[in-house]
Amino acid sequence: MVYRARRPRLRRDPSRAQDRALAFLLFVTLAAAAALLFCWFFFVRQPAEANAAAGPLPGPDQRMQEMQQRMDEERITLSINATPTVSLQSEGRPVNWQLENRAENSNLFRVEVLLDDGTQVLSTGALAPGQYIASKPLEAGLAPGQYPCTAAFYLYELTDTKLETPLNSTQGKLLLPVTD
Repeated sequence: MVYRARRPRLRRDPSRAQDRALAFLLFVTLAAAAALLFCWFFFVRQPAEANAAAGPLPGPDQRMQEMQQRMDEERITLSINATPTVSLQSEGRPVNWQLENRAENSNLFRVEVLLDDGTQVLSTGALAPGQYIASKPLEAGLAPGQYPCTAAFYLYELTDTKLETPLNSTQGKLLLPVTD
């Protein structure tokens, strides 16, 4: 027969169990406080502006009309012959430029046409809305051939009759055939 010794059971000390329970409660409380502080520092939003109002700003129709008026003033509809021709045998060598400042425009414009080498072949004065130039002679003597050109359009206010300060400009490519 084998005899085994039993271990004596330890009795729990009630004050020690209470200490552990208090320590656990203290840990939970500190963890909750830390979580609240974390949320407070990182997720709390700034207070809203006291003078802010909800909804669209009053008077949007007036602002839209002002913006549309400004766009209408700066927008221009024009036309130019993309393939003007000139014959050296024609008297005065007129070129059918067919430039037009459409009547719906509210600005002046002028045009310069330059060959790719920088030679100026056309320069106009101010064209008011509703005016056009059907043809105008070349400003430079050219031999027969095909000449790639750039037409530059400059937009001015109607009151800027001296054409001092363009509001805007744009360019387009042309091909100028010169025949015998």
